[in-house]
Amino acid sequence: MSTWRGRLQRKLYSATLGAVLLANSIGLIGLCEIAAGIKAPTSSQASHAKEIARQVKAQFHVQIIFSSKQQRFKDVVVAWDSPIDWRKMDRFATLLSGELRRYGSAYRRKLAPSKVMLVDYVFLRGSKISALTDNRIRTIFFSIDGDTPVLMEHVIHHELFHSMVYKDQEKWGKLVVAILTLNPPGFHYGKVAWDLKKNAPHPAPGFASLYAEVNPSEDLAEMYAYYSTRSQRSELVRWASGDVYLKRKLAVLLTFLKGEGFTIDGARL
Repeated sequence: MSTWRGRLQRKLYSATLGAVLLANSIGLIGLCEIAAGIKAPTSSQASHAKEIARQVKAQFHVQIIFSSKQQRFKDVVVAWDSPIDWRKMDRFATLLSGELRRYGSAYRRKLAPSKVMLVDYVFLRGSKISALTDNRIRTIFFSIDGDTPVLMEHVIHHELFHSMVYKDQEKWGKLVVAILTLNPPGFHYGKVAWDLKKNAPHPAPGFASLYAEVNPSEDLAEMYAYYSTRSQRSELVRWASGDVYLKRKLAVLLTFLKGEGFTIDGARL
């Protein structure tokens, strides 16, 4: 019995020592978070995600926050499944870095937020959504749960557009007024769901997507996202060539972007 107890004590001591060494090596993530079920960032994917965040902060002055708990920001709630899936986190951080890098430096400074928070779920007034830009705290919240690479790229540019235009309410107001008169006769915004994941491309004359019919803000952001997403621009141009309403609205948007110095993939408008 004494030998058995000795072996047990040694095992407990080794386990405790291992936990302490792990906590010390992690730095910002404490034992309380490990106990809550969050995977410690000891994997190559976690380390890579953190390195991407460091580079984005240094090069673009955007802080990427890897959120690991439910938080509330007024009417916005963000949440994570436990344990954190560092594979998805790394994938999205890498894509975000690449999409920011596509923009010219002067234009990127206009659209980039102060912070980006990556989470599993984003809820706005109880409804689950893909992403949200809150310019009151200069933060974009991205849900990284289950999206395809093309949809993630689309959502990134959609929210970056919001981030840019919300910074100048006077310019934004003029842009909204400019497109309101270009919709098909009798059209009224606000008859579809607030969810990019339930989107449908070019569902009616004048609109790049079903989500564009929510309000003028989303209408403009959807045209911008289609134009900035590599695999979707040709679709948008093709739709506009046979849709006079969409063609006129896209022309207004591109004129606005030209005035803002829009530069992507080394090309200016």
